[in-house]
Amino acid sequence: MAALLSKERIVAPFGYQHWRILPAVLGIELSIGQIYAFSVFDLPLSRALGITASVPGDWQRSTLSWTFTLAMLCLGLSAAVGGTWVETAGPRKSGTVAACCWGSGFCIAAAGVHWHQIALVYLGYGVLGGCGLGLGYLTPLATLLTWFADRRGLATGLAIAGFGGGAILGAPLAVSLMQRFASPTSVGVAETFLVLGVGSFLAMLGSALLFRLPPPGRQAPAGAPSAPPPYVTLRVGEAVAGPMLVNYMHEFQVAKGVSHTEAYSSTMYLMACLLIVGFLCNCAVQPISHTRARLMSRDF
Repeated sequence: MAALLSKERIVAPFGYQHWRILPAVLGIELSIGQIYAFSVFDLPLSRALGITASVPGDWQRSTLSWTFTLAMLCLGLSAAVGGTWVETAGPRKSGTVAACCWGSGFCIAAAGVHWHQIALVYLGYGVLGGCGLGLGYLTPLATLLTWFADRRGLATGLAIAGFGGGAILGAPLAVSLMQRFASPTSVGVAETFLVLGVGSFLAMLGSALLFRLPPPGRQAPAGAPSAPPPYVTLRVGEAVAGPMLVNYMHEFQVAKGVSHTEAYSSTMYLMACLLIVGFLCNCAVQPISHTRARLMSRDF
């Protein structure tokens, strides 16, 4: 198993088309992008005992919000602490670990909802899921940057578009699953978490096995900088800030009297527009030549 996940085993042969790693990138980014849609679980979780309305003993919305906060905290910490390990271990191993954390986090959270134990929800969705988010976001981004050394703006744009696109697909899927599993004794969240956990694990694991690294002798296109891009940390920061912004935009509208459906729709439309604009801006980024990079570093 260790040999299958080793970095040396996934070096691509010469002539390998770098576009072929995009399915692996999108498979992971779309899976973890579901974090944007956490707000669709708020109302059902606040009625986990009462089913149709909140009753004494049900979780408060303020209690549930800590799940999302923990996930964002662990996302940032795991990306910051695990960045060097992702580069050393390779994308196949780090992608597999991300799949295990993200998938098992959903399953533990499902157990927490079933037994009505908020600590298990925090541990699963918040801590383990957050670690899976950090490693899952960083793994495709780092791999893209090694293949698209001359178009790093395009590479990061693809990663961010996939991450944000996960909410556009994940939120309607989660709502549909909750409606499918809802019953007189269940709001359908535990079952939905279980399905999403297993499905995400399989999708992310399959995607991780598709990753390839450039061969050692591969020549980067002329003008491509050899140093790692200085804005990788910024991209990770955007991954943390983006879901938080979307979630709180939704909550702000609901607090002002807007229905959950309308608040969700307007938030998703705005996010889609921002993704399109951001993707186009990233595509327009041009590489900085070595000469220009040296001059800029000399100025500072």
